This record gives sequence, structure tokens and C-alpha cells, in this order.
Amino acid sequence: MDQYKKLLDDADSETTNLEERYEKYAKAQAWLTDSSLLMPTASSGGSPVVSNVVPFSKPYSQVGIKGDPYIFKGMKLQKDIVTTKEYEEALKKWQKEKLESNGKYQKELEKHIK
Repeated sequence: MDQYKKLLDDADSETTNLEERYEKYAKAQAWLTDSSLLMPTASSGGSPVVSNVVPFSKPYSQVGIKGDPYIFKGMKLQKDIVTTKEYEEALKKWQKEKLESNGKYQKELEKHIK
């Protein structure tokens, strides 16, 4: 946190150039985000599920309301129960897309940090 405090103090001290001040705050925020930890405070455990929801078609989040089981926006149903093979194929596809999406976002984020 000492490094974050230094970055924050540096941004606070910039009082003449607003654009430079915002860039310094963005740098401090980026450091904080990049250095943060997510500490789980609860775990629901795991249990077998029989479902006809197309895997990974509903919102997903480890934190916040998007991980709520009662969010149905975007959810797709299929006629038959999801098989293990279908789930594993969907998981591989989702992981690949997530990796690509995160990489794209990371490159975009780098444009904002100097």
C-alpha cells in the first residue's frame, strides 16, 4: 500500500494540469486494481445438477449480483438434458473465449495507462 499511497500523493500534488492529474489518478487506480486480492467470504459448495440450460448461456460472476442463480437474462434452454460431453465442450469454448476477451481488454486497458 505504500506504493499506492505514493502514486496517490503524486496525483494529489498535480494542481495545474488537469489531464496529467487524471492520468496520475488512473495510474494509481490501475496499480490498485492490478495488485488487489479477492478473498472469498463464503462458499456454497458443489452438488450435481441436472439441467437443460445451455452451458454458459446465463450471466456468470464470482462476485456481485450476476452470479445470483435467479438472473435469467440471456439464459438459453435446450430440449434435452445437458450431457457431460456437451458441458465439457462448452467449458473449453468458454475458457478460450474468456482468455481472448481478457487479452483484448488488457491491451485496451494498456492504452489508458502511461
